[in-house]
Amino acid sequence: MRGKIVIFLTIVSLVACLNIGCKKRTGEIGSKNNPVRFYFMPLKEKDVYEKNETIIKDYIEKNIGLYVKTTNAPNFTALVQAFGDGKADIAFMNTLGYLMVRDWSKAEAQLLTVYGDVYKTYRGELLTRADSNINKPEDINGKVVAFSDPFSASG
Repeated sequence: MRGKIVIFLTIVSLVACLNIGCKKRTGEIGSKNNPVRFYFMPLKEKDVYEKNETIIKDYIEKNIGLYVKTTNAPNFTALVQAFGDGKADIAFMNTLGYLMVRDWSKAEAQLLTVYGDVYKTYRGELLTRADSNINKPEDINGKVVAFSDPFSASG
């Protein structure tokens, strides 16, 4: 009998914990009790994240009037999962990160980053040795190519 009570209480506790984790957001999005959840793609330098998140958070709160909660995603999988689980409202991410979020979490981009008056499209680079005889993208066929990050569309 005691074993059945322990099992019953364990199940009740588990269900209670799951329901706490699944609660819906209440209140207006951007309010103090329900801030906009802003994710940053993984950054190697913690101080870069801390500097940028403060600037963005303060700007949005001061100029737009929305409260913001920022999160530095530990990796791209966590960023994709945050959108899929409904835990992220907005994020800064690279091109491949966006493609993953769009395909796996069905999120759509509504804004794009504009660098000055010139760069409104994505740009990437192919770097080669001067003596490689590689002068155009087609010349890399059959060559060994190194990438700096498997989750980067540009390197």
